[in-house]
Amino acid sequence: MRELYEFRHSAVHQMDARVKVIFTLAFIIFLNLTPTGAWPAYILFLTLILSAGVLSRLGLGLLVRRSLFALPFALAAIPLIFTGPLPHVNLTIFQRIHVNISPAGLERFMSITLKLWVSVQAAVLLSATTRFPDLLAALQQLRVPKLFVAILGLMWRYLFVMSDEASRMLRARTSR
Repeated sequence: MRELYEFRHSAVHQMDARVKVIFTLAFIIFLNLTPTGAWPAYILFLTLILSAGVLSRLGLGLLVRRSLFALPFALAAIPLIFTGPLPHVNLTIFQRIHVNISPAGLERFMSITLKLWVSVQAAVLLSATTRFPDLLAALQQLRVPKLFVAILGLMWRYLFVMSDEASRMLRARTSR
């Protein structure tokens, strides 16, 4: 496992970690408070996060690639397509399969998926432009409970230990 931080010389990297944490949390909160189907607002939020990605000199590919891991979690919202509010539209697939789809449910599903993806991009941008010890210090200075910060620090430290141990075990298995 490797560090999430990517060193670059940019204005985003040089910002104080507390400012980045507050902006990221505010961005995610405002994005998720946006009503379902507010597509111009979603485009604005996506444009803001992609602009911050360009300013950070990370490259859009890194942001998009790292945020793709969140899309499988959107599968949990798929039932909204079929169980959404009335009216339902009958959709025929391959002339034999008939599926009832709720247009309002489909819109809600797409809104949830887009909000999830853009929120994860914001978190990826924060983690790629801020070292983890700086992030922990910022959380402490923002008066996040000490126990929560300590748990995050231990989790981060032992995540690398467990990853190294797993790779050693795999290497030992293949050498037998």
